[in-house]
Amino acid sequence: MLAGWKSDRARSLHGIVAGVEGDLRGGLDGKRAGAIIRALTSAEIYSELVAGEGWSPDEYEEWLGGLLSDLLLSDQA
Repeated sequence: MLAGWKSDRARSLHGIVAGVEGDLRGGLDGKRAGAIIRALTSAEIYSELVAGEGWSPDEYEEWLGGLLSDLLLSDQA
């Protein structure tokens, strides 16, 4: 069941990455970008920061959006 959930999640995120693939940083392909997104958007990281560290969901969302943008997108995007 968990393997199926992970596969569905990876497939969904692949669609998102495909939509911005032309804007990715040089040397970064869609497969690597998808892996980065999957790692940083895991429930464990959300829980660690929101429940464990007291961040609000809005703070997490702002941090995650900025981090993903900085890591994945070219400066011209």
